[in-house]
Amino acid sequence: MNVSNIHTLSAAGENARIPQTQLGKNDFLKILAAQLQYQDPLSGGNNTEYIAQLAQFAALEQIQNLNNSITEMMYLQVLQYGSQLVGKTVTINDGIHEFRGVVERINLQNGEISVIVNDSRYKLYQIEEIGGEPTGEMLPDGEV
Repeated sequence: MNVSNIHTLSAAGENARIPQTQLGKNDFLKILAAQLQYQDPLSGGNNTEYIAQLAQFAALEQIQNLNNSITEMMYLQVLQYGSQLVGKTVTINDGIHEFRGVVERINLQNGEISVIVNDSRYKLYQIEEIGGEPTGEMLPDGEV
């Protein structure tokens, strides 16, 4: 029997398994169901413990709902901010050039908002200044 092959196969199997780092609602319900299923029928369960576990489950669910609501609210807030930039003159710095132009529209893609200036897409963090006269030309270094 070749031991090196067995060791290689078990190592490959261990690398394929990735343990979860967080428990979700379904995991909590599985644990609770297993506790109920395997409890001693003669001694019964402690009602106080079950109530506490159900309260923890309800709190977990509410926290997840709150997190989803905050994420949606932040997305809408950034969308509103981007929509207020339409028609305004901005100074864009794309890392190579700096220029002024008018925000023509905004673009939503994969949860990120970009502004469209001179038919080119730029991220919000590339805006250095809002206001001023649109030139559409590249600005000399240091001049804004």
